[in-house]
Amino acid sequence: MVNEGGNSGRFFKYQFLVFLIFLILPFNKVSAQDLKMCGYQGYQTVEEVNSACELHHAQMALGESDHAIGVVDEILDKIGLFRNFLIEECIDINNALAVTMPLANGDLERYILYDRIFFSKVKASTGTDWGLTSILAHEVGHHLNGHTIKSSGSTHKIELQADEFSGFVLARMGCSLKNAQSAIYELLPEEASATHPAKKDRLNAVAKGWNRGKSKTIEIKKIEETTVQDDITPQMILGKYIESIGGETRIKTIKTLSQYNKSSSVFRGINPVTKDSTYQRFESTSATDYFNPLISRTEFENPKNTIIVNLSGVFNKAPYTQGKWQKVKVDAKNIEKNPPSYIEEYAWFINNTPLTYEGIEEKEGNSFYVISKLTNTEKEISDKYQHQKIKAQEQKKIFFDVKTGLKKYVQATTATTIKTTDHQGREMITTYNGKTLTNIRKYETYNGILLISHQKMTTTSEAISTEYASGYDESIQGIKETPGGSSTITNIISYKINPDLDPENFKVLDFQ
Repeated sequence: MVNEGGNSGRFFKYQFLVFLIFLILPFNKVSAQDLKMCGYQGYQTVEEVNSACELHHAQMALGESDHAIGVVDEILDKIGLFRNFLIEECIDINNALAVTMPLANGDLERYILYDRIFFSKVKASTGTDWGLTSILAHEVGHHLNGHTIKSSGSTHKIELQADEFSGFVLARMGCSLKNAQSAIYELLPEEASATHPAKKDRLNAVAKGWNRGKSKTIEIKKIEETTVQDDITPQMILGKYIESIGGETRIKTIKTLSQYNKSSSVFRGINPVTKDSTYQRFESTSATDYFNPLISRTEFENPKNTIIVNLSGVFNKAPYTQGKWQKVKVDAKNIEKNPPSYIEEYAWFINNTPLTYEGIEEKEGNSFYVISKLTNTEKEISDKYQHQKIKAQEQKKIFFDVKTGLKKYVQATTATTIKTTDHQGREMITTYNGKTLTNIRKYETYNGILLISHQKMTTTSEAISTEYASGYDESIQGIKETPGGSSTITNIISYKINPDLDPENFKVLDFQ
């Protein structure tokens, strides 16, 4: 996954992850009743349960889910993405569901649940295995589009997005349009419900996706064929970028990846105690192995540190942890920010992610197509110590060279407000803003794919404002500010595509 400037942008963030979590946001266990799940035939609310099947008051089947897992992995393989959820068979739910549920230790896990007998009925009704494949593809679409980590539950909009994804991927698998629509046509009602669209709208969504995906490679109208500026779309720009770095066929060949990164960092700010200016500079090297885009192991040399990221969370081992693994609490929104592809823009294209074309901008004497991605997050997090209401917004602008199609700059602006009420009823409001500009200086070719090999990231943050409101002693009440600062990180990166990696190196069995 290329995140912001490139893979290295994501890797370097983990080096400062513990610091940022304590500085910005204390993550806590997510309340189960705030989470939702998306069912193929209807919508349910998540309850406090001990297993995913219990979400529907069902018993987990004792048999294996190998067939369903095989179908899902075939779905993902056709588009070059990776599975970032579990699959579980439940008895008598008469449905298929995509759900994110909280585990006993506070982690979040994503599941697809299905009923084997329900699938047998689907096959009998449709007369083909494509019916159940389309249903699984629909649920996969919910996960890949981040629907199951939102608190709103099913809506007409997200159900149509999942239907469109189902049609898209089934076309890639060689399915006819009739078979891709068969489950909807045979099983679902004509009229819309509060959460699910009418049959005709869902059939149209599948057809739209099927028409987009019927070619084995990306085929969209080229920017060069567009004479009217207003006709340019984000999909055209992403398509040109994908082709410029090597094309979809080559991107899909990346199964594992190793990256070697040399970083030079400079930090400038104000010491909050002495109020003096501070300046720090250090060099760091790291080696990261990716078992897939969502499972990685990074070894840092300076300072010595090991970080494993897998579907259970982020784990850190360093001298200060006495050689033991510690788990870093990561909020659910990070799942949405990490699409299951090494190339972020490719995942956006496949998932039809909402993006905005901003026009052509001039920068340093060159012309760039600019697209933007706006992410808004509103959620409430509670534990026995406090309750938090969080509002966060990130506006990301990506600049693609008009001539080459390559990404050159990524500009991100963030704004966050957190209202915390502790167990004594005291209220505290924290606000902060930040900006990051990534300058991609160089690409190099690996196995026919252009990957970012040299980039510079400059981050500036405003003062963090904390208002101690009602409930606090008068001597504490009021607004306190922690000075902001700026940092510049230069990364020089090299890669190895499809190295042999041992899956045992990505597991953490014991941690604090």
